[in-house]
Amino acid sequence: AAAASNLIVAIAPNLIIVLLARFLLGAAISAFWAMSITVAARLAGPENLGRGVMFTSAGVSLATVAGVPLGVMLSELV
Repeated sequence: AAAASNLIVAIAPNLIIVLLARFLLGAAISAFWAMSITVAARLAGPENLGRGVMFTSAGVSLATVAGVPLGVMLSELV
């Protein structure tokens, strides 16, 4: 859905289509994050439930905080 949304935005003839495509992207991303916690909990099992959810949440937080600065640093090296 993310790729489809970005494709629709790229070829959108007007702002309404862009906004609808961005709404689709938001719905897809929110569903992905909700499912990722559920999948992590199921994969970890009852004995490691907290640990599985913690690593998933920590990964999201770390990527959000460190992703942009690392991307900028890499782009300056190229």
